[in-house]
Amino acid sequence: LVVKLDGAGPEGNAYNTNPTNGAGFTATGRYGEIQDRIGGMLHIVGQPGFPVVLTSLQDDSVGAGVRPDDTPQVDTNNNGNQRPSSNDWRSIRLDQYSHDRNVEIVLEQESAEATAPGSNATAVTAQFLGELSGDEQSGDDNLRRGFEIHGLLNETNDVDTYSFIGEAGTEVWIDVDRTTYTLDTVIELLDASGNVLARSNSSLDETLDPSLIYTANSFPADQANSMQKSPAPYAPENASGLPKDFGSINSRDAGMRILLDGNAGTRTTYHVRVRSKDALTSGPYEMQIRTREADEFPGSTVRFADIRYAMTGIEVIGLPAHSPLLGEAAEDEVTDGFLANNDSFFPNAITPGQRPQILGNLFDTDRAVLSVAGELSSRGDIDFYEVSLDYVNLDAQSPVSHGSMVFDVDYADSLVRPNSSVYVFDSSGQLLLVGRDS
Repeated sequence: LVVKLDGAGPEGNAYNTNPTNGAGFTATGRYGEIQDRIGGMLHIVGQPGFPVVLTSLQDDSVGAGVRPDDTPQVDTNNNGNQRPSSNDWRSIRLDQYSHDRNVEIVLEQESAEATAPGSNATAVTAQFLGELSGDEQSGDDNLRRGFEIHGLLNETNDVDTYSFIGEAGTEVWIDVDRTTYTLDTVIELLDASGNVLARSNSSLDETLDPSLIYTANSFPADQANSMQKSPAPYAPENASGLPKDFGSINSRDAGMRILLDGNAGTRTTYHVRVRSKDALTSGPYEMQIRTREADEFPGSTVRFADIRYAMTGIEVIGLPAHSPLLGEAAEDEVTDGFLANNDSFFPNAITPGQRPQILGNLFDTDRAVLSVAGELSSRGDIDFYEVSLDYVNLDAQSPVSHGSMVFDVDYADSLVRPNSSVYVFDSSGQLLLVGRDS
């Protein structure tokens, strides 16, 4: 894929005012008080040796189409031999509230023109996805919360096998979605020798009758279950009353819930195979391997991309949203007293940037938390932060709306630790609370 862009990005003060002006791609979002908020997401994913090329419209070194004689059309804008330059287009911008869920999006590496059953047909030649975390808290840059695989059964007898490393005892949902009725899938959990441990033919039928899920004699039958875990009153249903599988319009999509076998706590390799039932159908599919019942949405991803002649290749603003090191925000303070700092309670008329740092609305956050990583640079340093309390998307039934809060200072650094104090003021500067030794 080749995409050519034309439109310089803003520079200097213009960037601060309108950072998204110019040609480019932007993923953004809006904060909310729900825990499963999904921001805008951007997936630019190529393949090894076949990157997604994002370049200038003036770049005649690569074609973005073909001519009538089937040769590459390199002079896309038909302006002759022009020289591309830096800032011919803006950037790929992942904004502050864009989606950054730790779920990896994966493209099947097997060629769409490969001869069936294909290069990833067995457990030995399975495409490796990565490592799966055991729970929500243990995920990091190496341990994913899940995988979303975009694959293709290009022939009726094509077989796709994937492997991942997981922790024994972890509950995993394997879910095929976004197929058409031309494809009838089967998913199977395999051992290292390729023997089938568990099999699903139709997640809908197996939700209605879990006994339809096949399990081998060597695999505990109670460790292979239907997709639905929530009790009936809370499980999603279609208008017909049948179980609802989000992302699926095909009643023949396979899916099951597996408890990874092995000694609890040990990490080992597991294999999942996708094929057509009775080798009669073919077509594209999406499959999720995840650790929760609800469907996942992979965070924004740029991988195997060739980015040329942009003002800034990739901009990442305020992410990740819940950093274990920085929290939701970081102190924005400079050492020069004439520039912006958060040392003053009331805004400075001469230097408006000298004012409390705004953290946002506590009642409009997904975790009901606002944390900030700051520093007391000297004994006399005072840091002011401004927090608003406003029910944005909630209709308060009581005329008096209360919200309980905890103000907490943690992770104090250095050998003897700073002896910090917390003071809470109202908007007029009236002192309300003092905290010294928790």
